[in-house]
Amino acid sequence: MAHGGKKRRGGGDGGGGGGHDGAGGMRWMLTYLDMVTLLLIVFIILYSAAAQDTQKLKSVASSLRAAFGGVLQQGPTVLSGQGEEIIPDLYIKLTSAVDSLQGQAGEGEGAVKVIQEERGIVVRMMTDNVMFEKGAIELQEQTKHVLDAIAPVLKDTRRPVLVEGHTCNLPVTGGRYKDNWELSTARASAVVRYLVETDKVPPHLMSAAGYGEYRPLLPNTSEAMRQRNRRIDIVILNGPGSPNTEGSGGKTTQ
Repeated sequence: MAHGGKKRRGGGDGGGGGGHDGAGGMRWMLTYLDMVTLLLIVFIILYSAAAQDTQKLKSVASSLRAAFGGVLQQGPTVLSGQGEEIIPDLYIKLTSAVDSLQGQAGEGEGAVKVIQEERGIVVRMMTDNVMFEKGAIELQEQTKHVLDAIAPVLKDTRRPVLVEGHTCNLPVTGGRYKDNWELSTARASAVVRYLVETDKVPPHLMSAAGYGEYRPLLPNTSEAMRQRNRRIDIVILNGPGSPNTEGSGGKTTQ
């Protein structure tokens, strides 16, 4: 009888043990649910950060910069170790320099524009009988006025500058240049040479590239649109170092 009782107790213990093992087998679910909850929280935080307005993001970036004492870059705005916003300040200085010309840069409206792009600040000069004679690379007096006005800003900012030459799709006829690539590259090089030799911009900051007709602003379907495509772009780049034009279809010199 006692032996039978032991059997019953053993059965009871075994049942209890079986229940314990069953509960233990489900404990991984608790860990899994904890992980899912944490991931959900992370995604909510990321979404909230992305939804903040620009001013709040700048504030966060400034706080992080102060905490780590480094350099943070976000889009076209670069924050230095002193918290200076270099690119917006550069845009204002270049715009002021161009505006000070008061019509010297050409008779047509919009002959020179300052544009803010993702890659940096662009000073765009229409070349059509304003910056250069047709098919020529000699700088007109209007061109020199523009370059003289923006050169002090280029020297002060000490950022890499890429001068780009662009043409329309009309073929080059006569003259010393056999195609638009050569003409656009020669014009860009002429601008670089003037900035370096006359305005004393440090040469290690300068590069020249010619893209011919292969980077038009507008379709070359009318003379008005082709005039817009014939241009020189002076690009003050966001990032340090020389520009990478690999695969861009242009010819580059430094």
